[in-house]
Amino acid sequence: MRRFRTLSIDRKLMLIITGTSSAALLLTSAAFVTYEIVVAHRVMPQTLISMAEMIGVNSKIGLTFDDPQPAQEILDSLRTQAQILRACTYRPDAKVLAKYSRSDLPEDFAPPAMEDEGARFVNDRLILFHRVLFDGEWIGTIYLESDLQAMSARIKRNLAIGAGVLVASLFLAFVLSTQLRRVISIPILQLAQAARVVATEKNYSVRVPKLSEDELGQLIDGFNEMLRQIQSRDAALQEARDDLERRVKERTLELSNANALLKQEIRDREQAEAAQRKQVALIQNSGDFIGIATLEGRVEFLNEAGRKLVGLDPDHDVHGTTLDDYALPESLPQVRETILPSVFKTGAWEGETKFRHFRTGQAIPVYMSSFSIRDPQTGSPICLATVTRDMTDYLNLEAQLRQSQKMEAIGQLAAGIAHDFNNIMTIIQGYTSLVLTTARLNNEASESL
Repeated sequence: MRRFRTLSIDRKLMLIITGTSSAALLLTSAAFVTYEIVVAHRVMPQTLISMAEMIGVNSKIGLTFDDPQPAQEILDSLRTQAQILRACTYRPDAKVLAKYSRSDLPEDFAPPAMEDEGARFVNDRLILFHRVLFDGEWIGTIYLESDLQAMSARIKRNLAIGAGVLVASLFLAFVLSTQLRRVISIPILQLAQAARVVATEKNYSVRVPKLSEDELGQLIDGFNEMLRQIQSRDAALQEARDDLERRVKERTLELSNANALLKQEIRDREQAEAAQRKQVALIQNSGDFIGIATLEGRVEFLNEAGRKLVGLDPDHDVHGTTLDDYALPESLPQVRETILPSVFKTGAWEGETKFRHFRTGQAIPVYMSSFSIRDPQTGSPICLATVTRDMTDYLNLEAQLRQSQKMEAIGQLAAGIAHDFNNIMTIIQGYTSLVLTTARLNNEASESL
């Protein structure tokens, strides 16, 4: 209680309204849920008894004539009742005439021992034994076992409804307390806050809004009038000071922006030039043929490796050459009908072809990768680029490899023939030695053998 007294008016109002509303709603929700549970425990056995009576009426023929088929058909119809777990029909001598089990349970369950008529709750299930009478004579008993999911779902639903009502009521209480704050606590808090700002910051421009015409409103009017009188004394000086500060800030901002733009432009230009120098150095020092041509096929650039590959001097002007000048006559159809159409259509082409050496006219086998360079804004091609690698050394090594493979195959063939011949000679020598050691021969025959 002592801590409650130290709270602000705003918090006191909110705690009183919210606490009272919560306590009342919790008690109401508990009573409502308790009532639902009691009603469910009364209604569910009655519902199950009605179902057992219906089954008993339809099973009288089977019980009378001791025929399990009609009784089983009646129990099988319980598949439409999802809450029924198991069912059984007993004869008066407690023997089972028919039984049923829900599809998600084992069908071969052992029915319990027949009991007297009645219903009881066992854990999470409701069990019912109901006698079947015909002309006042007991002809059998119906056993039903039902789950309590429907009751649980109803209780959960009611709990959810109670929680929703509790939340809505708390929200309503919050809204109501907010309205009360506007009438009582907010004006007082605003007045206190304004007084602290004036005392600590010497800021006389603050005003407290007037929300009512009562004594509190009159107090706010007097406080605001006092602040207006104090503020009017320093208005002219503050206005001149603000104007001077505004002009200084604007001028400083203009100079700062101009310097920042100039520095950014210089940095961008230096970075672009450095990137361009790196790209040029990378292209010039590359060991591959790198060339750039217009869309019409006129060569505009060729790096040092490219000039060396086709036999041009380092200072040779390539602007007067075309793509046809670098191709062999037999490679021109490939350039015109395959390479260039593929580059214009798909944007790139890769494959093997042959270049012409400008001095000797010899063919240079190469692997070429050609592609189009496109405008970043429009996406249309603006020029053609080619990166080509000399395949001469690769092809020579490939030929040497094939030659060594041939020699290896010939050596393996010769070794195989020699091995087969040695096998034959071993057989001949063996038989000859056998004849020499076993047969009685004259000297001439022995010498011949």
